[in-house]
Amino acid sequence: MSTDTDTQEALTSVLELDLNNNGDRTPTTVRMKQKIATQIDPKKIKYWAGRKEKENYQFRDCLKANPPHNLDETISALSRKYFKLIDCRECGNCCRAYTIPICKSEMKALAIAKGIPSTAFQAKYTTYTAIDDVIANDGQNFWDGDDHEYMFKMGFPKSCPMLAGNLCSVYANRPQVCQEYPHLEKPDRINHLNMIIDNTFVCPIVFNVFEELKSVLDWR
Repeated sequence: MSTDTDTQEALTSVLELDLNNNGDRTPTTVRMKQKIATQIDPKKIKYWAGRKEKENYQFRDCLKANPPHNLDETISALSRKYFKLIDCRECGNCCRAYTIPICKSEMKALAIAKGIPSTAFQAKYTTYTAIDDVIANDGQNFWDGDDHEYMFKMGFPKSCPMLAGNLCSVYANRPQVCQEYPHLEKPDRINHLNMIIDNTFVCPIVFNVFEELKSVLDWR
């Protein structure tokens, strides 16, 4: 499959990178050398992310040692590409992999969406938690601020209680952390590469973005 015109132009426009093999800062135009087969099966994603974990951390170290000046724009363009190629509704893996934090204002909106009082929603679907405990459990800090006092009770097998099949039953009112996942278009990606690598185990979009990023930057 190929990108549409807008996405391809976006990719081309951001490939003026300050990255070359001898480490100086001479801008060079880097072109994609080969097409990478798109991976969409969550089980295969987890397998290949494990196989590539050492390589991914080596790539991270390379990026941190000599950061491309348009890294955020390049990752954002690749993110838009793969969001068009991969249908999240066929996956839902992130809704099974992570504990979802929610704040009180989000809980009110979710309760309305479910047609029940906030107190009933809180008792049925959430549990009180300390933010640091969730970060330690999942290894990722997805949220800002200190008002996320609750998280969804995960079902067995592990899944968000709002998940119906592969679809979110409260999609229009889903928590902010869900709206922003997989966080590829936030700024300052150079300082969040560990999160991206972690998400290659879960999200097909992230896995494919990180793999193609290596090709775009002519790494190895």
